[in-house]
Amino acid sequence: MLNHEIKIHDRKQFEIKLHYPFSKKRSKREYLVETYIFVPNVLGINKFSFHKKNFYDSVKNYIRFATPRFSLQQLAEDKKSPLNKILELIPKKKTDSYSYNTDEFEHELKMFCAIFAASVRSFVIDEILNGKENFITNIDDFLKLSNKIITKYRFIEDQVKDLKEYNQIFHFGNEYISLVIEKYLYFILEKLTSNSLFAEDKIKISIIDFIKKELDYRTKQKYNSVVKENSTNEEMLFRFSALKKYFSSVLSLEADVEKEGTVLEHILFGIAAGIAMFFATAAAFWGQSVFGNFTLSFFVILVISYMFKDRIKEMLRETLKKSVFKYLFDYKHKLYIDEKYKVGIIRESFGFIKYGKLDKDIFSLRQKFRTLEFDNKFQKEKVILYRKKINLKSKFLKKYEDERLNAISDIFRFDITRFLSKMDDPKKPLYTLTSNGYKKISGKRVYHLNLILRIVRNKDEQLKRFRLVLTKKGIDRIEPIYDGN
Repeated sequence: MLNHEIKIHDRKQFEIKLHYPFSKKRSKREYLVETYIFVPNVLGINKFSFHKKNFYDSVKNYIRFATPRFSLQQLAEDKKSPLNKILELIPKKKTDSYSYNTDEFEHELKMFCAIFAASVRSFVIDEILNGKENFITNIDDFLKLSNKIITKYRFIEDQVKDLKEYNQIFHFGNEYISLVIEKYLYFILEKLTSNSLFAEDKIKISIIDFIKKELDYRTKQKYNSVVKENSTNEEMLFRFSALKKYFSSVLSLEADVEKEGTVLEHILFGIAAGIAMFFATAAAFWGQSVFGNFTLSFFVILVISYMFKDRIKEMLRETLKKSVFKYLFDYKHKLYIDEKYKVGIIRESFGFIKYGKLDKDIFSLRQKFRTLEFDNKFQKEKVILYRKKINLKSKFLKKYEDERLNAISDIFRFDITRFLSKMDDPKKPLYTLTSNGYKKISGKRVYHLNLILRIVRNKDEQLKRFRLVLTKKGIDRIEPIYDGN
């Protein structure tokens, strides 16, 4: 089973995240991911209004290593915690110049901060926000473990204060982990405030005290990342974003992007031109042999052959393009680490596909689980197919020193702005009877985009279906419909 996640990024964008693990037993591993988007005709999206360029302008792809998985308890207590590795890299004496390795120290500190942010997010979302049991106990555990980790991290400050490069990197991390904890503590407070079942003052006070302590600490350290009332707080938001990008860069991959099939395209178009020229030349030779040179009939044949030569060339180009290029991809992303280690290749393509050409499993899944009898049954749909083929190589794992990096995260983010232009206003007037007569109320006008993911690895296949509920203002919610494993 391939790990996946679909979520709303903001009102106009959703994202699909997939993880492709490397195999240490096999030198190569291949995946195929197909995303089918079923678009109601009423939205005006078709091959004439939504071209390939429009699609790729609406897409953002982020390809990087998957964050190594550590629980908060492992970060705080495990011998393999990145914190322990950081401490091992600090010179024991100021004269130990041989162990003064800024690049390695920076790499390990970045790795710790990236792992810490992911671990905090995972704990808060899975155990607290979406957890059904031991809610208060889980919050208490989160506070204790977070405090233990940051205390252990801040112990590093005294060790590096005389090492300028180390000290600067430490403070970047110090500010970032403080902001991460504060962010998720506010998420927890929001949950507590919105749910009267968990309105325990004692735990709220503990959370607020923790936040105050971090605010005071960042103020004391003179970090420019404290939220102020009556301010745009643009510097704080910019700084938090910059720090996040800085630490997540440890997981980044370099991608060399190129258009696929360029050489083949020139060859095929050359063949089309050659066939068209053959027709024109043959017609000219025939006209010359039958009517002779410098005759009106020969002149007419030359003009007609020239006219048809251009049309034949264009028709052949289109025919060859449709018959051959449907098996090719639009773009190829070659993935590298530090321009030295080749990790793999990701190919992608976009196109519209007719309902009659859908695979029977995809067609069958689209017809199931209708929320309404009229849900796209009588209104036609256009089907967008976005394909990705992923080839990963495991050879670099033997050469690359960081064994924690064992999977690729592929984040596909799609902007639905172009899908909204022909929608009606989200609020529609409705009327209902009352004891005194009637009154006017409003209803919400929504549209459905159905998504089906088909994931193939070797002979294993997974099908997943989601429904995006949209209004003219953007994405209202995402509903999981089917998860076939």
